[in-house]
Amino acid sequence: DDLNYTCPDNMLVAGGRPYKCYVCGSTTSTGKKLRIGGLENEVEYSFAVVAIDQHENVSVISEVVSATPLPTTDFAEHYSSNGGNATGDYCFIATTVYESKSHPFVKILRKFRDRKLLTNEPGIAFTKWYYANGKIIATFISSSNILVESVKLLLLPLVMLASILLFLPWWSLFLITGASFAFKKRRFIKGKLQSIHR
Repeated sequence: DDLNYTCPDNMLVAGGRPYKCYVCGSTTSTGKKLRIGGLENEVEYSFAVVAIDQHENVSVISEVVSATPLPTTDFAEHYSSNGGNATGDYCFIATTVYESKSHPFVKILRKFRDRKLLTNEPGIAFTKWYYANGKIIATFISSSNILVESVKLLLLPLVMLASILLFLPWWSLFLITGASFAFKKRRFIKGKLQSIHR
């Protein structure tokens, strides 16, 4: 079995035999991207693709390409290095009500900002507005325990929506909405039928 020994050197060649020990990830036939973990920065890696059919026949190795991972900065570092002058951890309101920038809900909102909001013009415009005003709003909220608890409740649906949009396909939102509507409709019809039978 190829997995029982060290991968042979220089065997990742276009048109050659694929060795299992070189496999670092897989995706479906309709997949368009694949995340590969465990790579070291500034080390060159070679990548190729093989296809496996429904009978588990494996193709030869595709064209081989090379790439070198490089250190990256997170959004806050990028924002500052490009002239941004807002201070703090940037998730002003969520950090205030959840009392920590490491809170799971704060992390979800931060990921939603980086992966969804900052990929389009309306999202970027909202983010800029938030950076200009969020600290003032957070300071006002922190002055009252009632406000803190109220905002915490108001943020919960936003965190749930952000989670759905981050970790599930966009069309799953329609499925969840449809299922919720169908469930409510069913309860409504059941209640009507019960009232008729009485």
